Amino acid sequence: MRDFSTYGINIPYGRTSGQIKTTCPNCAKVGKQHLKDACLSVNIDEGVWNCHKCGWTGSLNESRAKVEYSKPERKNFTALSDENLQLFSRRGITQDVVNRNKITNSSTGWISLNYFQNGELTNYKWRNPKEKDFRQCQGAKPVIYKYDDVVGQDEVIITEGEFDALAFEVAGLLNACSVNQGAPNPSDTNTEKKLACIANCFEVFEKAKTIIIATDNDTNGKNLRDILIRKFKAEKCKVINWPDGIKDANEALCLLGKDKLRELVENASWAKIEGVF
Repeated sequence: MRDFSTYGINIPYGRTSGQIKTTCPNCAKVGKQHLKDACLSVNIDEGVWNCHKCGWTGSLNESRAKVEYSKPERKNFTALSDENLQLFSRRGITQDVVNRNKITNSSTGWISLNYFQNGELTNYKWRNPKEKDFRQCQGAKPVIYKYDDVVGQDEVIITEGEFDALAFEVAGLLNACSVNQGAPNPSDTNTEKKLACIANCFEVFEKAKTIIIATDNDTNGKNLRDILIRKFKAEKCKVINWPDGIKDANEALCLLGKDKLRELVENASWAKIEGVF
């Protein structure tokens, strides 16, 4: 098992893998109360941790033990050009949903998908409206898209992209979010960096009673599905099984309609647990 004792982190006896909760040694240093709370989430396999009380994060890889993030600055969240709005309209995303999520033009005229955490702009992703080309805010904290809609929810839907999370909102399901960098390739040996948004928002999934995984119906999407099931534990995960010819939630919305998308959520099946039949 990897050694966390250098950082004062106590791993429960017998646990050698998976995600666990334990007390946070940093809380005492910064004067937090309720020091016996198990507020520190530790991923033993990846060697990373995050405290939901004092915000302490770190890694057994010393180069990542302390990460400083910068916050993007923006005051205007009202302007999206008609040309860029048409991209959302073609994909079944209504103007009301666009406005509610404060989607704007970037300084270059691209679409700016803005990421908020506790009401503050934390990150953004710029998307070229004419082709699949993306840019993220350099140095910003990776968080899940639509964090404020899912934090504290008993049931959380997690998708592979922003348009899929917005598609669920069009269908009346606000409790949908997405990862910020899509799905890792199956050949990736380390997904920690690409899925940092999960570690930085783990309290959302830790407190949820049920997590519905709605990743794409392709090789990368299935790989992300399996990674998320391992992170969140199969016993609290359900999986949406897309009909033949449907790749993701946005396609389901456009081709099958809102009612069918909601039905797919209702009929999501429990993830398989290894060794249980």
